[in-house]
Amino acid sequence: MRLIDANAFSRKMQDNFHGCYSEIQLAPYQVDRMFDNQPTVDAVPVVRCKNCKYYEPEENYKTGKTFDYGYCYHWDYEQGESPNSVDSDDFCSYGIQKNADTP
Repeated sequence: MRLIDANAFSRKMQDNFHGCYSEIQLAPYQVDRMFDNQPTVDAVPVVRCKNCKYYEPEENYKTGKTFDYGYCYHWDYEQGESPNSVDSDDFCSYGIQKNADTP
């Protein structure tokens, strides 16, 4: 996957077409060529804690609903420490998708 810098692309389009590029009709091959020549960003896909196989959500025992936080059990198994409390939208470099085919 190749990610481009959308802000840089917009600035380049404005510079090339003097701010009126939204009114210009471009053929699909022209657009493809413009995207191919854009600078990329250094980005990697992340796995949010709520989607990670090491995550266990904290539940309200009275209602059965989960909270927006839970525990990461990667540290428990890998580092010998008790699990860390994490926000469900957090992520780390150890995240593995729950349904991933990994050991």
